[in-house]
Amino acid sequence: MNATKMYPVRKLQAELKSILDSCPLKPCDSDCPLYDLRKMFCETRQQWLASLTEEDLIFLTAYHHVCEKVGLESAAAVAG
Repeated sequence: MNATKMYPVRKLQAELKSILDSCPLKPCDSDCPLYDLRKMFCETRQQWLASLTEEDLIFLTAYHHVCEKVGLESAAAVAG
């Protein structure tokens, strides 16, 4: 991978790093692709993250953003 491609991958990894520990939406849906991963040791999660392709990182980032948006909209509907 060339140097110009590394920055987006590192940026995506950094964004996903925080959601490997816990879901920002409670309760977390067991359909989430990170649900079972969150039960693993931190080192295992970090190794898994480092092994992902750029396409995998993009998918998970998009999935997370959609999940977060739907969760926030649901919370707003319940509150409103």
